[in-house]
Order: sequence, then structure tokens, then C-alpha cells
Amino acid sequence: MLANSASLEKGSDTWSARGYELKALIAQIYDVDVRQVDLPDGTDANGRYDLTVTLPKEVAQDEMQRLLLDAVERKFNLDIKPEVRSMYVYVMTAPNGPGGGLHPQTREQGAGDAGRIQYAGRGCFGADAEGVSVTAKTIAEFSRTLQPELDRLLIDETKLTGTYNFQIGKYASEDELFRALRDQLGLLVRPVERKVTVLRVRPHGEFSS
Repeated sequence: MLANSASLEKGSDTWSARGYELKALIAQIYDVDVRQVDLPDGTDANGRYDLTVTLPKEVAQDEMQRLLLDAVERKFNLDIKPEVRSMYVYVMTAPNGPGGGLHPQTREQGAGDAGRIQYAGRGCFGADAEGVSVTAKTIAEFSRTLQPELDRLLIDETKLTGTYNFQIGKYASEDELFRALRDQLGLLVRPVERKVTVLRVRPHGEFSS
């Protein structure tokens, strides 16, 4: 089903995506970056689709994922197989612990606050923003919001737990962003090679042929 804009709603008994290209839809089901989906060119890549599953009772996340994947594989006559590949990624670490700009969220501050990550004047392409303000979010959650604008995947290896409050000023490139993360927050980002799980999507039966 075609749609004009993408939206996503998740629950323990319902899952609804509207207006997604097939590659992005599979990424949403697995909750991974779209670059981790290996979809051959021409595999229905130009359409936008809706996918909704509503169940009579609540189910675990892995059961919901299985139902969604079954629906996609049947609809498009595909097989989806996770496999591990070596690729160059960015790894974020905190070699000296949290920097001065990272302020742990206290229990009193966090009462009734679900947290938020706000980008001011974020650019449409590449790493570019007027600033970032983070309240009561984990470093893992923050890194996931950064990943789509970077030229490769970003893996959080900081080992920092808990939630933090912090701000970053304007940056206009990856280099400026990484300097701000290092100088203000004590977070070091560097390119390395890592084993990454990739979803290999192929026409049904190709894996067994």
C-alpha cells in the first residue's frame, strides 16, 4: 500500500508502519540502521508500504518481530537471513570516564521525566546542526540519534550507564562533531573494523539453491 509520509507506532499488541520503503521497513522491524539491510537493487525498492499487525493479546518483542518478518517474507516472496560481516564503523568510547560536560541525571531530577534529545537546526545531509540538548537520556540512546547522519555505523562502547544531561554547540561536519564530543563530553569516536550483523535479503529459495 502506498503512503505519502513515514510513521511508526509500536505496542505490546500492535505494530503499525506507514509509508516505508521495503529496506527501511525491514530495518524498523529489526530495529537496526538501514545500512545493515543488504537488499539487492531492483527488489521492489521504489514503492512505499504500510504494515500493520494487531493481536488479541500482548506478546513479547521477539514474537512480534517474528510475525512481522513472516508477513514481509510472504508478501514479497523473500528470505531474510542475519549474517555477520566485517566492516569499518565508528566506535565511541570514554577512555577517561565521563567528561566535565556530562552531568548524571539524579533520581530527584528524573522524577516524571521521560527524557528528550533535541537538535536545533539539524541539516538534511551529513553531520550539521546548530546544537544538541539532551535531558535524561543514556549515551546509547544519544549515539543512536547521531548514527543516521554519519557516513558509517556508530557503535557505543563507552560502558557508561545511567542517564545524563548535556549540551553540544553548533557543528558543521563530522570532524567538528567528534571534537565537541571529545573536548566537552570525554567521548572519543574513532574508525575501526568490527563484526556487524547484516540482514541479507534475497528472493525466496536463493539461500538453499
